[in-house]
Amino acid sequence: QMETAGIPGREGRPLWTHTAEAGSVTAYRTGPRFDLAAIYVLAGGRLTAVAADTGAVQWQAEATAGKAGASRSRLLAPDDFVVLVADGTITAFAHQDGRRLWTLASPIAGEVSVLPYSGGLFVYGADSAIHVDKAGRVDWRWQIPGEPIKLVAPRDKTIFIVSHDARGDRDRLHCVAGANTRWSAGLPGHVMSPVLAEKRVVYLT
Repeated sequence: QMETAGIPGREGRPLWTHTAEAGSVTAYRTGPRFDLAAIYVLAGGRLTAVAADTGAVQWQAEATAGKAGASRSRLLAPDDFVVLVADGTITAFAHQDGRRLWTLASPIAGEVSVLPYSGGLFVYGADSAIHVDKAGRVDWRWQIPGEPIKLVAPRDKTIFIVSHDARGDRDRLHCVAGANTRWSAGLPGHVMSPVLAEKRVVYLT
């Protein structure tokens, strides 16, 4: 069961509840003031949009999670669409009404991670990364042969990527804009923490 709760005064009662089957996946979309606008639930072969303030179902759309099942799928809700990553495909739905906008078979082998980035999606796996635009087209690809990607951190139109150089048994940090590498720097060891890109400084441990 999934619940969202408000605390009017001192009551602390849940404002509404929405029940979904075990193993469901959720994502959240915020409004222009970073207020919670909608909640998306993937369960039972359907994607459901739930209004955050009332709990009312706004729309439902068929959305299969494939052989992996919902628990192995991922949902994202950037500004322009809702994204389902499942079974080697990436599918975008309109957040207003649930229309299927496009489906892309991932050109990256194996499991991938997806982040909103530069008006589209940054998709990366162990061996390479791509950028997918709003229309579902791959407009550039980035990779360094022999250096699997470990961590990424987007910052405006730049993305910082940590790769592992097995030949030197150490990690490297790359500053990437589009398909171009602005600079790369060898690191003294292995990065263990998430990368934080803030203003003109990149923090990592």
